[in-house]
Amino acid sequence: MKIFAENFRGFSFVEVDLQKINFLLGDNSSGKSSILHLISAVTENDLRDIPRLSDKFGVRPFDYFSPYFNYKDVSFGFSTEDDGEIFYKIITVRRSKDIPPMITSCSYYSKGSLFTLKTIGEVCRSRIISGQIIRSAGDALRAHKKQGGFRSFDRISRLPLGDPSVILSAFNYKEDGYEDNIRNIFTQGLPTSRFVSPTRALPEQFYDFTRKFNAQGKHFAAMWMDFSDDQEDASSDIREFGLESGLFEDIIVRKLSRRIPDSPLTVSVKKSSKDFFLNQVGIGVSQVVPVLMETMFSLGVPSNILLVQQPELHLHPIAQAAFGTYLYKSSQRGLRGAFETHSSYLLDRFRAEMRDRCATEHAAKDERGNPNDPTPISPRDVCIIFCQNTAEGNKTHSIGIADDGSLIGDPPEYHSFFMEELFRTIF
Repeated sequence: MKIFAENFRGFSFVEVDLQKINFLLGDNSSGKSSILHLISAVTENDLRDIPRLSDKFGVRPFDYFSPYFNYKDVSFGFSTEDDGEIFYKIITVRRSKDIPPMITSCSYYSKGSLFTLKTIGEVCRSRIISGQIIRSAGDALRAHKKQGGFRSFDRISRLPLGDPSVILSAFNYKEDGYEDNIRNIFTQGLPTSRFVSPTRALPEQFYDFTRKFNAQGKHFAAMWMDFSDDQEDASSDIREFGLESGLFEDIIVRKLSRRIPDSPLTVSVKKSSKDFFLNQVGIGVSQVVPVLMETMFSLGVPSNILLVQQPELHLHPIAQAAFGTYLYKSSQRGLRGAFETHSSYLLDRFRAEMRDRCATEHAAKDERGNPNDPTPISPRDVCIIFCQNTAEGNKTHSIGIADDGSLIGDPPEYHSFFMEELFRTIF
């Protein structure tokens, strides 16, 4: 499954594969956070309505219209695949000075048929094109914008153009493929996502017993009680991360009073065989614990996509590298998502783990053939999205990782800063 957009914030075009672990790298203002906003906005409603950016992260709902492109219409899309059949959905949103943004066209593609709705003033029109071959997001966008072949229909309400009732009113139930088209339009969707902000809450002595998601991570204590006992493998990986990073030996969440159902919670950090409150240890612990919790949650809910800004925030390079190992192990257990990072320690450790474990586990399975071992992460499961800011807007380069951990398709700009700094510090 993939999400893509045209004229979105700084990008003339951007696409991300949600079936992979994606690392977002690049300079400030190069579009890394924009990609996370895109994923979050599209997965929020599967494009059944106008996408809105979350104001929890310092942006306004419609801050995706860009001065780079003179505030042109923005198109959002996603694709899914089932038994070899690809489904595409695209909507186009227009900005207006006098009225709120509105959907001006939407398209649905499956089994060689493209169904498109659009509005021109007060007139609504629809079109079905059969025998259409679409192999990529670029193909889908071009077909979506193609002119001609439309017929008018009576819109039964003022609901958004992509609303089910509007779609049904545009279809002729006597046409070939009616049932297949309707079924695909209303059943294809995306996984949920959870967006963890880089501005995470400071440590507290007591936490409310609430599981309501909070982008700053204040909900982690209650959820830790729910998940830590049920996911022993994930909990073990977290303890290993704590030991390697030197941050903690264990994390324990307890109710202040067992007799009160919603009693406040305390978070104990075990370190040097002693128990400390979370606000008695370094701030790096309180900053990484919500990320660890959300990783555990995503492993327990396989349909969830995890989006994290700067998981390395306030972590020493040793802990950043240890988090790379933790992230690799979580990926083996099925974690998928996108991680915006400035840490070469995190990414380089992930690459090293992939190289070492692939070689070791393949050799071990050749000897004992144990099918229950975790599956090594394939290079096809990982993508580095390198973002650049240019005078024409933001650009992305997809960089792959080979079996030996080396990079594939990395542009010279990816290394230029690090090489320049390396040569400056050679005395």
